[in-house]
Amino acid sequence: MNRFFPAALLGGLLCALPARACDICGGGVSNYNPYLFPQLSKSYIGLGYTHRSFRTKGENGSWSRERYQTLLLTGQYRLGRRLQLLGLLPWQHNALEQGEARRQVAGLGDLSLLAQYRLLDRPNDKGIRHTFLAGGGLKLATGRFVPAGSGKAEDQNLQLGSGSTDFLLNASYRLSVRKWLFVLTGSYKYNTVNSDGFRFGDIGTGGVMVAYRKEWKKFSVAPYVQAGHEFQYQDAERQVLQAHSGGSFWYTGGGFDINTRAITVGINCQWAPLQELAGGAIKVLPRAGVQASFSF
Repeated sequence: MNRFFPAALLGGLLCALPARACDICGGGVSNYNPYLFPQLSKSYIGLGYTHRSFRTKGENGSWSRERYQTLLLTGQYRLGRRLQLLGLLPWQHNALEQGEARRQVAGLGDLSLLAQYRLLDRPNDKGIRHTFLAGGGLKLATGRFVPAGSGKAEDQNLQLGSGSTDFLLNASYRLSVRKWLFVLTGSYKYNTVNSDGFRFGDIGTGGVMVAYRKEWKKFSVAPYVQAGHEFQYQDAERQVLQAHSGGSFWYTGGGFDINTRAITVGINCQWAPLQELAGGAIKVLPRAGVQASFSF
């Protein structure tokens, strides 16, 4: 069984937000996972669930809690040996808790469409294989965006869509050495101005993952560990930079996948030991995801 589909690359979906708590750490409106670099040898359809939460400090000094739950439908179709087309459609439930008060929205989010090309796929007779993929695409404004009634960060965070069409770039390098897998990933998301004159800050990511695959006759188990860095530029409203936005954080985590010839299930958990978001006004809490996929 020579294929491996890390849950870290699918189950962790959605790691890009606006200048709000949700975009830089994987919640909110963007719903694009920069670590989604499918490694399946065939076309597939998958469904994942991700839970992310943040603590945010308001202008009056009080802290609130934001929760983002996402069901993500993904599909990949292979065209030949090198080209693959990918679509991601999220359904979201976003909630803001401030003391006894609670606000929430639910519905479809923004659709992302990508194309990826295998620039390098070189195996040898010693069990070593080099693979390099690069691609790009669009995040479409299919999720509902309601112009914020104030300049408060939470009013921008609690959206189902960004209201903008954004550009996506990503690349990944994979080195397989027998039962070991080493992965390097990078991505960039260029955001545009929406109809309300608001522009969420661009997002860049980089990560590394190490996995080991243990095989049996009918299935395999692949535990892995990962680490990465995410940064976001400040948001801007009518070309005025927003103070409570932008920043970066380092995260680490791990998980495992269980694979058969056609089905993959997995779980992934991450936390951020080092972070500096919105000048300390946003705190990233641990996040987790589960996913399943069926190849055809």
